[in-house]
Amino acid sequence: TFTHNGGPIKAAGKVFIDGTGDGLLAAMAGAEYAFGDPKTHEVMPMTTKFVVAGVDTEHMPTHGEHKELCAKGMNDTPALINTNLSCYVVRSGGRVHFNAIRVPGNTIDPLDLSRVEAEGRRRVANFVAWLKANVRGYENCYLDKMGSHIGVRESRCVVGDYTLTYADWKAQ
Repeated sequence: TFTHNGGPIKAAGKVFIDGTGDGLLAAMAGAEYAFGDPKTHEVMPMTTKFVVAGVDTEHMPTHGEHKELCAKGMNDTPALINTNLSCYVVRSGGRVHFNAIRVPGNTIDPLDLSRVEAEGRRRVANFVAWLKANVRGYENCYLDKMGSHIGVRESRCVVGDYTLTYADWKAQ
């Protein structure tokens, strides 16, 4: 039996493919799975991506300078909450796509996932305010858009007959 917003659905079959993205079907069927770090069970932090527009891309700092500014951002006004800057891509028309917001949490707990969604959005607002106040080229920037949901990097991993290793991949 499957459940969705419209209620339960009964399905029969010999083989099912888990396309949930977090191993939910496999877990509900009793399959063995791993979750996060074997010792702490912590998963990789989730990411809220966003786009800032109104940027003077001719005068903005280099990527290296940007990372240094972010690392020191907790001492600025407003203080930067999320001091990590993974990467960004400069687009035409003064738009910059950011991957800079990381929020730790439990990817299979719906209440924690809601908390992480809200925190990611709060951190985006903080990041944009920080850019505007502290980084050259961003004086007139504004939030153009952000992802509809926080990006989950890691969740349940179904344990199979064999685990592909980096050495396996490299040997190909």
